[in-house]
Amino acid sequence: MHQSNVNLLDLPNEILLKIFKILNNIDILNSLFDIDNQRLDMILQEKTFTTSLNFGLPTLYDTVSSIADSIIDRFCINILPKINNDIKSLTLESKSMARILRVADYPNLTELRLYNVNNHIISQYVTNFNHVTDLMVHDIKSIRHEFFLRIARFFPFLKILSVINFESQFMMNNNWNIGNDPLYSIVEYPNLISLDLRSSHIHYIDQFLDQKRTHLPRLTKLAVNYNELIMVTDNFTRESTRGNCAQVKELLFERALTHKKHFYNYFPLL
Repeated sequence: MHQSNVNLLDLPNEILLKIFKILNNIDILNSLFDIDNQRLDMILQEKTFTTSLNFGLPTLYDTVSSIADSIIDRFCINILPKINNDIKSLTLESKSMARILRVADYPNLTELRLYNVNNHIISQYVTNFNHVTDLMVHDIKSIRHEFFLRIARFFPFLKILSVINFESQFMMNNNWNIGNDPLYSIVEYPNLISLDLRSSHIHYIDQFLDQKRTHLPRLTKLAVNYNELIMVTDNFTRESTRGNCAQVKELLFERALTHKKHFYNYFPLL
């Protein structure tokens, strides 16, 4: 039988696109972009490959680890400065987060997913993403109130927020807004419409629903553990959490439930 070898570049652009689209775009960009081949560069600058970049590796514990330093180096030096205007979504973890955020501006970035975040990185490098509307933050360490103050400051147009953290929150004091101390300030999210706390410790449900700590005037969608919601709201009677629930039109629980009258009094728009 006659055998022939077909070089990748012998294939038409349409076939190359189909092949590339079923592969990981980080791997494709790392292997084939900016290797002195204008044809490949043209194909890979198609927005399918450059709009959303995930720089984390999944682990067994529902988190991510860093990809290889050599790959991060290549992206920071050769790739990100050339495709930064196309990027709309970034998934980052703490080890490489700072380098990626400071290597280029991302004027069209609207979605950011941050793993193992910390106050330093948020304060130092998340300064130019004022168009971000969709944010996910994950950490294996306790997240303090002041971190959410920084989130509100650096993402003023935030509409969708998801928090993943199973550690109890460090509680500064039971009395908030004491002596105008900025660490005790109420967190203001004037544009937030969707909040997902299904993978969060009960302390973060209290953090966001208690109006003495957080103000959510436009919240219309809330995803949360039902039993923890009962505890935080004192079985839908607590006044300090009522205001942030008043505009909710969609509640997502882990299972379908039948509710009583006092539940609907607490969520009048359901």
